[in-house]
Amino acid sequence: MLKVLPIQSKEIQKERAQSCGVPFRSEDLAYGAEQDGVFCGICQFRFLKDRGYIDNLAPLLGVDDFTMMFIMGRAAMNFIDLAGMHACEAAPDSAPESLLLAIGFVKQEDGTFYADMTHMFDTPCKHCGGGQ
Repeated sequence: MLKVLPIQSKEIQKERAQSCGVPFRSEDLAYGAEQDGVFCGICQFRFLKDRGYIDNLAPLLGVDDFTMMFIMGRAAMNFIDLAGMHACEAAPDSAPESLLLAIGFVKQEDGTFYADMTHMFDTPCKHCGGGQ
């Protein structure tokens, strides 16, 4: 079973970031994905003044699981939204563009990715093409 959980320890966050080939960001919050108890990905994110910001959304090196990455990215976005920030930005190199677009980001002219999450999680299927 897939689980996406907060990483509570900065030491574990550092180890997990390194195992995913991304820099450890000590100031970030982080979620880790586990499949049947085995770590398989990390999302490091933070709060800016008026929005959330995803620094990395990365699988464990050697893992290729779009669904896991999609769920972990949306979990981070939902947490940001629940914290009262209804906008999120993602670094251009935070994840593959196809993944960022799938989880709700829109590519901006400057190459960054932006998501307006107003009501995104009220009726999630309406915003992801899953129904009305």
